[in-house]
Amino acid sequence: MMGVTLFPMLAVAVATGLQINTERDGSVSVSCRESFALTRADYEKIGQIRGVKTLTLYNKCSLTDETLALLTGLDQVEKVGIDGARFTDDGMKHMAGWTNLRQLTFFHILNKDKFTGAGVAHLAGLPRLESFGCGGSSFTDAGMAAVARLPRLTELRVWHTLVTDAGVVCLTNTTLRRLRLAPQFLPRITEAVLPHIAAIQSLESLSLGEMKLTWNGGLKHLKSLPKLKELELDLVVISDADLARLKTEMPDVKVSVKPPDEKQRGQIERNWEKK
Repeated sequence: MMGVTLFPMLAVAVATGLQINTERDGSVSVSCRESFALTRADYEKIGQIRGVKTLTLYNKCSLTDETLALLTGLDQVEKVGIDGARFTDDGMKHMAGWTNLRQLTFFHILNKDKFTGAGVAHLAGLPRLESFGCGGSSFTDAGMAAVARLPRLTELRVWHTLVTDAGVVCLTNTTLRRLRLAPQFLPRITEAVLPHIAAIQSLESLSLGEMKLTWNGGLKHLKSLPKLKELELDLVVISDADLARLKTEMPDVKVSVKPPDEKQRGQIERNWEKK
């Protein structure tokens, strides 16, 4: 099914660390743990492989706007994970042809002023995109505004970015089912936004990390989420009394807690005092 395209790529895979696996149904997964070494020629060859369903490029990926344009033909790809690339918001237009894309995750896309996440707007026409994640990146509130316009999105994960409460407010009218937010122990995202999260009536699972929360200051608003089944508090500072009240007031919600260590707790307390 792969024709002559696969065999030249096998030779390249050995030289650059590319891993190419073909399933019995002809679908292909392409991955590279040393993608900083990938060249323009490598991207040209990847873009020519038929039936790619999964694309994973880790470790300071060399992907730029120019080389991203070489991947426009991956119209069967369903799951993409990219780490450390150097493309811009404008370059994301080259992903608009990935019409079968279901899940897209970015790690460490640090291209200040050129990648804010606003380029996600280019993906609004993708009919199957249901999951988006961005972490450790120069992703901002402009990116959240673009994400809010993805019509099929049901899962959003945003951690260690420049997103603030104002960006989270953009999600109010979405139909998200799963949401994760973690502001890297900084009060960019605070409990002040919880009333707006509570307006996402479709929400079933919520993960809040690396922040300080109280019952009266925000958590009480989550009672109005009719479909909420799971609430994760990951490295969150919360008093024992407020945690007990949360569990009492929301008995049908599974609450899981991973408390911060002393260093993390001190970091959160200091940063929240400054805000």
